[in-house]
Amino acid sequence: MRSHRWRASLLVGLIVGVLVLTPLAAGRAEPPGGDVRNPEDFRPQGSGFCFERTLVLGGLVITGGRCFTFYLVRTDAGSFLGFGPPGPPIVTPGQIIRLGTPAGAQIRSRMLHLVHLPAAVTTLPVNAVQFVAVRVGVGGERRLIFTIPNGERSLEVGFAQR
Repeated sequence: MRSHRWRASLLVGLIVGVLVLTPLAAGRAEPPGGDVRNPEDFRPQGSGFCFERTLVLGGLVITGGRCFTFYLVRTDAGSFLGFGPPGPPIVTPGQIIRLGTPAGAQIRSRMLHLVHLPAAVTTLPVNAVQFVAVRVGVGGERRLIFTIPNGERSLEVGFAQR
């Protein structure tokens, strides 16, 4: 009889704990990525963005105070978001350049950073590069979300800021 009381009181304690902690957890949820722009963290410039703070994704650290234009790069190794030099896009918007061509090799050599994307870019053939207009939004405290168009579904990559 005592074991049943002990189990019942443990169960009641767990239920009360869950009911008390659930509203606290819901209050800390982050807004969906790409909805809010925060001009203190980055500023759009032409076709690219300038970032005041350092961006961090895993082992990749991109120093702040720099500007970039963005490209989709798809190789046999996967799909990547390429950080290209600031200014007008190297690739005309809408144009797809094959990496095996001299122009494609030159573009690939001008990429400052390549960030592996979590899914394949279905709108781009393998071994090709294309200019992409990313959307950058605040995803939480000191976090930026890059939204990359990918056909019907967009891809999101989150960067921490220092």
